Amino acid sequence: MTRERRGFAIVLVAALAGLIFLLGASLVVVTRLQTAAASYDQRVRLAREHARAALDIAIAELQEEMGKDIAVSFTADTLSAAEPEDFKAERIGAAREPFWTGASQGSGNVNWLVTRKLDGTTALPTGAFSGGEVELLGEGTVGDNPLLKVKVPTESIAMKGVDGFADDSARTIGNYGYWIGDLGVKASYAWYDQLDEVAHDNYIGVIIDPDPDVPDDEYILKDQRDRLRQMTISKPEIETVDTNDESTTPTNPVRIESLVSDFQFRSDFGDTSSDDLQDDRYLIDLEQANVEDFFHDFTPLSKGLMVDSENGGLKLDLSLAEPPSGSVYNQAYKAYSNFHTANLASYDQFDDFTYSLRTAGVESLGVLPAITQFNLNYAIYFSSIEAGPSDISVSVEASVELWNPYVNAIEFSDGNLDVLIEGLPTSLSVWLNDGTPEGAPNLILNSVDLPSALSFSIDSISDASKRMRAGEITLLSGPLEDGSGGVLYELASGTVDLTRAVVHTSSITLPEALSHFYVKVGLVGEASDVDLSVKLRDEGSDLLVYSPTKFVLSKTLFENPAVVTPPRFGFSWEFDDLAFPLGETTQLFDLSLDAAILKGWEADAAADVNINPVFSTAADVLFGETSTLEASKSDFPLLKLPKQALTNVGQLSVATGVRRDALAPLIGEAFASSDQNSFFDQYFFSSIPPGTTAWDFGDSLPNTNYRPRSGVASYTADSAQDLWVHGMFNVHSTSTDAWEAILKGSPVSQHPYWKDILPDGTFLFMNHPLGGEDMNVLDPGTAPTIESLEAIRLSLKKNAFSLTEAQVEELAKLIVKEIRGYVGASPNNPFDSLEEFVDSGVLQDAIEALDSHEETTLRINPSWVIPGTPAEFRQSTILNLISGILSVRSDTFLVRAYGDAVDPADPTNVWAKAYCEAIVQRTHEEYGDDVPASTADIDRKFEVVAFRWLSPSEI
Repeated sequence: MTRERRGFAIVLVAALAGLIFLLGASLVVVTRLQTAAASYDQRVRLAREHARAALDIAIAELQEEMGKDIAVSFTADTLSAAEPEDFKAERIGAAREPFWTGASQGSGNVNWLVTRKLDGTTALPTGAFSGGEVELLGEGTVGDNPLLKVKVPTESIAMKGVDGFADDSARTIGNYGYWIGDLGVKASYAWYDQLDEVAHDNYIGVIIDPDPDVPDDEYILKDQRDRLRQMTISKPEIETVDTNDESTTPTNPVRIESLVSDFQFRSDFGDTSSDDLQDDRYLIDLEQANVEDFFHDFTPLSKGLMVDSENGGLKLDLSLAEPPSGSVYNQAYKAYSNFHTANLASYDQFDDFTYSLRTAGVESLGVLPAITQFNLNYAIYFSSIEAGPSDISVSVEASVELWNPYVNAIEFSDGNLDVLIEGLPTSLSVWLNDGTPEGAPNLILNSVDLPSALSFSIDSISDASKRMRAGEITLLSGPLEDGSGGVLYELASGTVDLTRAVVHTSSITLPEALSHFYVKVGLVGEASDVDLSVKLRDEGSDLLVYSPTKFVLSKTLFENPAVVTPPRFGFSWEFDDLAFPLGETTQLFDLSLDAAILKGWEADAAADVNINPVFSTAADVLFGETSTLEASKSDFPLLKLPKQALTNVGQLSVATGVRRDALAPLIGEAFASSDQNSFFDQYFFSSIPPGTTAWDFGDSLPNTNYRPRSGVASYTADSAQDLWVHGMFNVHSTSTDAWEAILKGSPVSQHPYWKDILPDGTFLFMNHPLGGEDMNVLDPGTAPTIESLEAIRLSLKKNAFSLTEAQVEELAKLIVKEIRGYVGASPNNPFDSLEEFVDSGVLQDAIEALDSHEETTLRINPSWVIPGTPAEFRQSTILNLISGILSVRSDTFLVRAYGDAVDPADPTNVWAKAYCEAIVQRTHEEYGDDVPASTADIDRKFEVVAFRWLSPSEI
């Protein structure tokens, strides 16, 4: 073998040996990597098992603490110092972990829904955690604001029999932790205007007086849908997004509903960096930074059940059913709630609705004008006042003041109304004396007989119309012409000198000329009592009966009858403006008309009633102004009747009257002395039609946030079992942005009727959302004097409010401050019921704080407004709009869980971490097989509706 070949062989052997070594080394490395990968995968699986175990523990705790109907939930931020600052800013006295969720079942004990210690407790931290901790809400979810992050304690997982350690030695193999977040304390992205889709009853709408020069799409539809927008949240204004359907196709509402879960919304809302993806945007103008900054304020997924948090069980749907007989609701509110159903066929247009008069003889709620002043005036005529024969005649004239006390117009039927006066004196005594009041009579006439009853017909109100405006006051005088037989005479509008009706004629002989004489009704001698009744009748049936305190008529002196007008006497009353009880307990048609309410009830010689039957129309009286004056000065509405179905219990606040001072508080007002605010817990109005309509199951309800649950084919009277409340809002929320969003739930710009009346960019609230458009709404140019009659007039006539954005924002802050103050005043003192929330006066206190704000432009109520009247913005004004979505508990929760795997030899050495997230929804289905002992024990099942694993960067 040559030298060259021997060298090549050596090189070849060396190369092969190197290759073999490399292959061997590679096999070792691969084996080690595979072993390491297997070991890491095992550790990751172990960490995930720990995370899933933490999730299971969290759901079990949620079921235990929040499964019952009577359980309430709130965040730890309610225990922060009572300041109006938002939780996004640094605050003194803030809870360390403001977004921990507390759960209470009314016992005064609160459990915090985070990692539970082995002893079953978790206290709200005031300092550092005593053990380990983990951040479950971090930069990947809420951005870089440390105030929005959430940390929870961790618990270690130990076991015996770990490989490499003694069998009896317990070694830590991992840790777990979890946080249950409350989605109900957030405002919903899913509130949006669906009212144009409502085909319920007469909500379809028609165009009124079409103008061929105006395009169809510019018509203002004056229909029931417009009123629905002032009765419920239709389009909350969330500044970071556009929540209406003006976005790209498909519309935002459809896209929102297509989201399976809150976290899908966060990950799939779209990408603004690419033009190609613009059509995939779920909400216009929504950026990732917005989702992060407002994570604790808004959510697309929050559904709730209609349950009675005070007593347990489902709420009763007053749209389809009614409480047992004898209930407070049946006695005081049922007639009001159901009144609209008898008038559905009469719906015509939005701002000119009228009611027909109550059917005579039918015991039901109805409308009638009230008689606020009455005058029946007799006049005596002598054909001669000289000695000798003379004819004596007695004539009558009547004046009646009618008042439509309702915020709605009244339409009279084709027939006439009659005013019947009964119990009149049937004898008239006239005597002559020496001219002194106490002188003995020297001539007595006892032969004048009078009818005991007189009837007058009302043919028209004004301008040949039989319609009375809301609050209209009109004076009717008559008769128009002589009656035949003195039985029926017509009353007409106005106060002109009309021909009088003769009710008696006879002949007498005067022994001497008349110079002075007295007129006496009834018996000769002292003053006499008259039992008088005045009735408003329709086709012979009594609609209204007034029985005033007996009239007392003194002796009346008439001098020189040949010179002055004929001697007159009469019966009269008028409501005393200062004594008249303008209250929610006022029953205009069942008043005891005594001296405390009436004035002018005792007529003496100088009384105007004995000289002139025309009432005063002076500017210093509340009642008594005739319809010849401007409507703005003569209309005084007091009582409310619904023009359509109620949509929430808060709207019962206007069912009875307007004033609350010195009287029992109304529904929706603070510190009620009765249990009427319990209605908020016991009842709701689904707005499901009870009878045959154009509406079909599955169509949008007027309450568009009420939606059927899957699997329901038709609604039953027990409809709370069939419905979800989308966007239910927990009143424990301390998010100023969330409160601001729902308070902006009715923008003036969304109302075809109001946007031409109220300032642009403002937000509508109403004390009479079911018919207040018939009333004046604007503030006077010059504020009236406090407690003046002008202030009374204006306070009775205003009921709509347009709050500016600045006012709403400040009001939201003050509400949050009051919530913290109430819940934190006695630690762990959440609202156990909506009744407690309303009674607490949280909303009212916030309003009063705003009205004393140093910045006068933020104040809502002028100083001249009389408390309790329609012109006062109060907490029931807010509840009229939002009470249908309120709750003291939440039913939708976000659960985040953590698990890790650690080195048993060194637990500080974490081998792997895992995070997961689930949306958990409480359902209608009862939990467990045992029959509840009472409604307070009813437990309902939680279900996981979505789940995903999270990477650390997504936390």
